[in-house]
Parts: sequence; structure tokens; C-alpha cells
Amino acid sequence: MIYEKLLFPLPIAVGSTLIDGSLYQWPDTCRRCKKRVCIELAKTKDIGVCPFGYNYQRVTQEVIVAGVCKENYSHPTKKWRKNIKHRAVRVLESHWEKALAALENFHADLDVEIEKWKEKKKREWFETVEWQEKFLEQLRPEIEKGLFQIHDYKQLNAQIAQNINVIIEEKYEGANFDEKLKKASEQEKAIYYATKLLEEKLNVSKFLYQPEWLNESSECRRFGVHQMVMKYYKIYKEMFRSKSIEFNLAGISYNQVVANPQAASVIIHTFLDNAAKYAPKHSQVNVYVEDLPNGGVQVLVESYGPRILNDEREKIFDPAYRGRVARKVSKEGTGFGLYVSQFIAKKHFDSPIRFEQEPRETSRRGHLTRFIMVYPPCAPPCKAF
Repeated sequence: MIYEKLLFPLPIAVGSTLIDGSLYQWPDTCRRCKKRVCIELAKTKDIGVCPFGYNYQRVTQEVIVAGVCKENYSHPTKKWRKNIKHRAVRVLESHWEKALAALENFHADLDVEIEKWKEKKKREWFETVEWQEKFLEQLRPEIEKGLFQIHDYKQLNAQIAQNINVIIEEKYEGANFDEKLKKASEQEKAIYYATKLLEEKLNVSKFLYQPEWLNESSECRRFGVHQMVMKYYKIYKEMFRSKSIEFNLAGISYNQVVANPQAASVIIHTFLDNAAKYAPKHSQVNVYVEDLPNGGVQVLVESYGPRILNDEREKIFDPAYRGRVARKVSKEGTGFGLYVSQFIAKKHFDSPIRFEQEPRETSRRGHLTRFIMVYPPCAPPCKAF
């Protein structure tokens, strides 16, 4: 017990355990006492006296000081005063008060350290894939309720996408669809990219409902991360332009990775979706793609956004969590985007998402924020590909 190592001068009781002080020990009378009246009577922090004439005082919920007499304490009966006069050690009032204050401070510091330890262990547990899988399992019934609506949304979106594709194909000339899309009107482009964006958002539900799908080797493919980033660059370019946000894509990547491409795309989609949600008008969003020597690819998305406070930095990947400042900037969002992305990054890629933010605000645009994902050459579930 930690209190046994604490060189506290007065005898204390922790629960039902008696611990001698470094200067004063428990009297034999107290050790023989089976009723432990002092422990039973010390309901408050007021000083009291037991039937044997010793003082007691509760310091914390589990600790009391007892077994000695406080100087200048007036005992209620002559008999007690007579007995105490001959056998009890008296503690100076100033020493009593200082000792209790020291014990209270120690306990307060101990409580803080215990809470820090609990928070650390809880955080470590929250960050494990095992906990995230259990959370998704508990969430499954609620997801199932919404899947019927999601299925309807997917069908409706597919119908809109099919129609806008036919319109662009028949209305414009070109060697391929991309050339025809360039000639389409702004309204037609907006509809086309909106259907693509909604399709990506609806795909996230698959990983919420079936996280085990991430371990399916049959879903593994070899693909270029740069080409995937380019797809999202095209989808989000119009959205950023409508907000007068400069959208830049830098870096050339030739490496191809083996993984579940839909899982990989959710992470890029989330990075850009958050940037679109929080980046202020007339700011910048920069995407950097870089080949790594081991054959992997790093994707970094940099944008200005709301301050993420120090006590929130470990929570931004928690389910349904949104930062306090972020909630003021944008009322949209469920807090599941980064959670699902981090879950995928850990479970499928064994490569957690990293996050950085400049502490100082830049030109009133907000705080420069970076989200970084490293795609390994081959995701662990795809080793047999």
C-alpha cells in the first residue's frame, strides 16, 4: 500500500487497515479494539473522540488520523480526561494541523496522478483496433436501421449519375468521356461531381457495418495512389473553387500499392472533406503525394482550419467527437469521418494517420493543419495477393 511508504508522523487508518506513523504508533488499546469505533464515527472531517479518549479526524474518504490526542482538545468527561492524562501522547495543535494539511495535499496530488493514469490507460484502450471493433459491433443495430435509407440514397444517386453521364456523352464531342466532361457546362459538371461525392460518402457506411470486410484478401488490388488522389482532386476542385479556395496538388508518384482500394479512398476522401468543411474562403488547400524508398506512398493534406485545443488532440479520432471550436465554425458533420479513417488505417494498413497543427493562427485564416497517411507497399491482409 502506498501509504505505508509515506513517512507520515501520525497513525492513520486506511479503510480497516491500521498504519503506524513515523513518529507515533497506534496504541495497543486501539489495536485490540474490535469495533474500530473511530472508523465508524468519522463520518465528517470534524475532530472527534473515541470511547478510549483518543482523537480521530477524517482526512479523505478512505483515510482517518486517530490513536493520539490533540493538544488543547477538551474531552467530554472527567474519566476520559483522567485516563488520557496518564497514557496518551499529546500532539501539538500546530503539528496536528500541519500533518493533516500535508496528508490532504498528498492525497490531492495522488488523485490527480491516478486520474492521469486512468485517462492514459483509457486512451490506450480506445486507440486499439480491438476496442474499435467492439464499438462498431455495438453500433451495428443502429447502422442496420439506417441501411435501408442508405440503399435508397444509393439507388437514387446512381440514377442521377447515369442520367448526367448520358447527357454529357450525347451532348458533347470528344475522344473519351474526360474530354467531353471538360466541354460540359458548369451546372452539368456540378451535378456530375456531386453524384461522385455522394457515392463516396455513402461508401463509408460499408466499413461501419462490415469492418471485417477490411480483412478480405479477395478485395485487394494493385493500384496507384496518385491516380486515386487525382480522382478526388477532380471531384473536390469545383467545390473548392465555389468557396474561392485555391486547391493545389503537388508531387509525382509512380509507386503502386496492394490494398483494398475502397478502404484507401475513404482516408483521402475524409482528409479533403474536412478541408472543404473547415477551410475559410480565400485560403489554400494543398495536397502532397510522395513516393517512399520502401515502395509505399505518403499523402499529406494541408489546409487552414479551426484550432484543435491541447486536450482535444487525442480525441479527434474518437467516434462522434468534434472539437469545440470546430463545432462553432461548422454545424455540419457527425464526427465519424476521422474515426472510420483511423480505424481503416490501423486495421487494414497497420499505419495510423498522423496529425499536426501550427499553434499560432496565420493571417486570420485559422491554424495550418496537416493530416498525413502513409500507404505501405502491401497492406497486411493482402500479403497473399
